[in-house]
This record gives sequence, C-alpha cells and structure tokens, in this order.
Amino acid sequence: MKTSSGIKRECPKMNKPPKTKADLTLKQQRFSDCYDGDLTRSAKTAGISITYASQLLKDPVIKRLIRAREKSRTRKGIATRVQRQEFWTGVLLGEIGTVTKTIDKGGEELEELKVVTQPKMSDRLKASELLGRSEADFTDNLKVEDLNITVTKDN
Repeated sequence: MKTSSGIKRECPKMNKPPKTKADLTLKQQRFSDCYDGDLTRSAKTAGISITYASQLLKDPVIKRLIRAREKSRTRKGIATRVQRQEFWTGVLLGEIGTVTKTIDKGGEELEELKVVTQPKMSDRLKASELLGRSEADFTDNLKVEDLNITVTKDN
C-alpha cells in the first residue's frame, strides 16, 4: 500500500490470520480483552463492528485468549457457567428452595428448622428465561441463499 508521500507501507497483520497475541491488531486485542459474553457490548467497547466481532469469535487465537482470561478470573467464590446453569435448572424444576427459619421457644431456646419450600412461579419463570438466554434459545439464525428481489415503484 502506498501513502500520499509515496512510501510503501506493509500491513502484515491484515494479510494473514493471527497466530499469537503479538500478531493481533490493537482492536483485536481490545476485543479479546473486553469480551464478556455480550457480543454487541464488547464490539462497541472495542470500537469494531458486530459483524467483525462475530468473525473474531471464530478465530482460534481469540478463543484461546478469552478462555485463558476467563480461567484466570475463575475463583472458588465465583460460580462457573455450568454451576449457574445447574442452579437455574434446580430452581426451574423446584429442587432448590430451602429456607432456614429460627423459632423462639419461650424466650430461652432458639431452634433452627429447615423448611423446604417450592420456588415461586415468577422465580421459576425467570430461571427458565436465564437458561434459555445462556443457551441462545431466543435467537433466530436465518440463512438466506439465492434471494432474487425485484422492487417496483407504483405511481
């Protein structure tokens, strides 16, 4: 590529797919650093189009960087995606809903009872929605091929 000053400039990062983090462009690095599961928000934060961001998610180097970052972030106190999905499934199926109640007996003794209750329907519906979102059940992917459209203008 020649600039207005006539100097030939090469862009090796644009000609071949990246192999390491050092090969990534600034925007690719920014996207891999800020990707949090929300493609649209991450693309806007990185300053790239959503289409380009979806292409980047297919890149093995980007995938590896995101997985490594997520793995390093995961601590014992933070639920993993699988743990969240198992919890939501338990709420949805009514398996999770334990409440501990303390009963005062005559002002002297305190006794703790575990009372198992079913989750409210609103909680079960919310768990269902969260599970569906985590599995991308509510997105429609349409594949359109060989679409011939004729537009006519009526006067």
